[in-house]
Amino acid sequence: VELHDITIRDGEECADLAYNVDDKVRIAEALATDVLSLLTANMTRTYVRKKAALCSIRVLRKTPDLVEDFLEQIANLVNDRNHGVLLSACNLIIDVLTNNPRFVRKFRKLTRPLVRILKNLLTSGYAPEYDVSGISDPFLQVRILRVLRLVSVVPGMRRVVNGLLNAI
Repeated sequence: VELHDITIRDGEECADLAYNVDDKVRIAEALATDVLSLLTANMTRTYVRKKAALCSIRVLRKTPDLVEDFLEQIANLVNDRNHGVLLSACNLIIDVLTNNPRFVRKFRKLTRPLVRILKNLLTSGYAPEYDVSGISDPFLQVRILRVLRLVSVVPGMRRVVNGLLNAI
């Protein structure tokens, strides 16, 4: 359906809504290349990468056909050592897999690094900035577990994940 057809057929309110939706999609498409470049740049500060990952969630919701362009950069975010970037990356992966389950296979390769991160959270010492009532970074732990649930853990890693779940 073209915007012109909506304007003629359905009246002013529907036309206004259609133009707003169309504008949001066009803005998301225009932002996509900039957001993608911020995710890939090695010189980008961690705060900016975190915000770019969060912005990617909104961009990919508006333009789901661009997900394939972001897949490699999303996978690279999991290797970041910054807490905020990891949390944002997990949120981005959860959103992508919830809206596009066909990409599950592409994200299965992240099982090993995510399990390693989860294991480090459980066995590492006290980190006061992310500690909540003696639990080391529970918000990141929950996000990682949600990602692992969505990618249906690779068979070789099931024993390790079960051991980590017992530790939690």
